[in-house]
Amino acid sequence: MSALALESVLIGGRDPDRVAALRDGRPLTWRDFSDAVAGVAATLEPGRRYALIAADAWLFAVALFAVWRADAEAMVPNNALPATLSGLAESFDEALDDAALRARMASPGAPAAARLLDGERCRLTLFTSGSTGEPKSIVKRLRQLSAEVAVLERSFGAQAGDACVLATVPHHHIYGLLFRLLWPLSAGRVFEVSPHFLPEDLLEAAAGLGGVTLIGSPAQLSRLPELIDLPALLSRTRLCVSSGGPLPADAAAAFAAAGGQAPLEIFGSTETGGVAWRRQSDGDRAWTPLPSVRCSVGEEGALRIVSPFLPDDAPWLASDAAEFLPDGRFLLQGRRDRVVKLAEKRLSLGEQEQRLADHPWLDAAALLVLPARRDTLCAVVALSAQGRAQLAALGKLATQQALRRYLTAWYEPVLLPRRWRFVDVLPQTERGKPDRAAMPGLF
Repeated sequence: MSALALESVLIGGRDPDRVAALRDGRPLTWRDFSDAVAGVAATLEPGRRYALIAADAWLFAVALFAVWRADAEAMVPNNALPATLSGLAESFDEALDDAALRARMASPGAPAAARLLDGERCRLTLFTSGSTGEPKSIVKRLRQLSAEVAVLERSFGAQAGDACVLATVPHHHIYGLLFRLLWPLSAGRVFEVSPHFLPEDLLEAAAGLGGVTLIGSPAQLSRLPELIDLPALLSRTRLCVSSGGPLPADAAAAFAAAGGQAPLEIFGSTETGGVAWRRQSDGDRAWTPLPSVRCSVGEEGALRIVSPFLPDDAPWLASDAAEFLPDGRFLLQGRRDRVVKLAEKRLSLGEQEQRLADHPWLDAAALLVLPARRDTLCAVVALSAQGRAQLAALGKLATQQALRRYLTAWYEPVLLPRRWRFVDVLPQTERGKPDRAAMPGLF
């Protein structure tokens, strides 16, 4: 099995009858992939901007390479909720969902000859929550993505071997996109099209395969020891990867005890791509920079990154503070902005505060995250006159539920406040700013 640069995937000369992916146990071959890409590309217009929102990972991969092949522009919203797509409407010309892609595959135009993709011209725009409010667009050139999957294969490909890739994460963010789709396509490694969100489904899928590479998240992996026969799963697992946040130390220890090795954790972001890796053992929390990535301490203790996965050679100052060890590894010391992660999903506290403040029942809002068994998003809201009238009429529970329903236009359920406090005025400092140090006391 030989890896290909992503630019060469469509002309790499792989055996057309070789299996590229599995959908419900049915093989999908490289001929299926190349034919589907060529067919869809023939229906696309050069220069047009396409939003890729297919829920099916195979169709998403077909769409992405078809857009690149057609010299069009690809973008991936941070979710496919109606309000999100409406807010990004000026960023794309047409959305490609599952139904639209199947229709194009059924009635393709005349396909052009396959060619090497241009690593500089082929681009993908991802959207993620910025620290100041509106979704932030991040452009990734194909050469950046290709460089990253090449590093992943050199670093961890031998351990993954020819194991089939199973995932518990979606493919619409940078981690899922790289590890579920682009790395397997580059390496020629079979991947399962459907994610396995239910632990029992994951175990059943792994049992039917000779070996698996498991792509998961900390929130999901940390629950597996309590829910399934973890040794049975790990007996089939060649490589287990976790990203999106730190894996709890007790979960890492449980995996090591059940399978001999803690999961491979990847630290990075949409902007930077992968930065560093670790496997926790005996309380060791330090991160090792990935090959070709140079890390140091920058301004105000920020992690400073120089990487081929960035758009240029300019250093990137991360939102995380870092402390370096004598051996070149580093410890993370917490975020320096007001973007937090809840169940591996990024949330701008400032953005959601503004959404709440725009509601006619509220004059102002402040959010905070309180540590518990899992981090809990809490809201302190100052009611307007209309809001006070609604609270009196509906009661606290119904008022909270109404505000949560309002937020679902922009946010998934895991990103909604779980605890609420209604006040006349937000606690303030002597300078008239929200007194965030006083707010935990309200809970």
